[in-house]
Amino acid sequence: MKLPLGLALISMTVACSRDCPTAPARGAGTASPAAASVTPHDAAPPGNAVQAEMQRLHAALQTTLTGLAYGDVRAAPAAFAEVDHARHATEAALEGGAYQLARNADRLPRFRELDEAFHGALETLVEATVRNDLDATAAALGPVLRACQPCHGEFRK
Repeated sequence: MKLPLGLALISMTVACSRDCPTAPARGAGTASPAAASVTPHDAAPPGNAVQAEMQRLHAALQTTLTGLAYGDVRAAPAAFAEVDHARHATEAALEGGAYQLARNADRLPRFRELDEAFHGALETLVEATVRNDLDATAAALGPVLRACQPCHGEFRK
């Protein structure tokens, strides 16, 4: 059953309120509400590389949703650049053995396959935000959100 995008976004918000770090209020002195974003530095320190990447992803998605609400998603690319940086740290931690998947650690090739698909969907989203194309940004959120569950279902505790 496919959920409408609005319902999927509400579901993500409810799930994040349970599993993700609390977002701080927008900072004072921000040029516009759309320019205000939650940065990964606002969140509690992560326990490992994957958690750091997920915190940055949470912040980037929140920035994107806020931008959609205010009609300006141009702050999102910088937030997603933080996700990309964290992704490289996750890859290094997996390669070097500093991090092992929480479940199904023997299925690292599958994890990488899902990760590639997810980040491919993120690229489409980022391209839309760079153009400040609100319709394309909203449309690109669906594939990104749908790519979360398969990985979490297989590898998250």
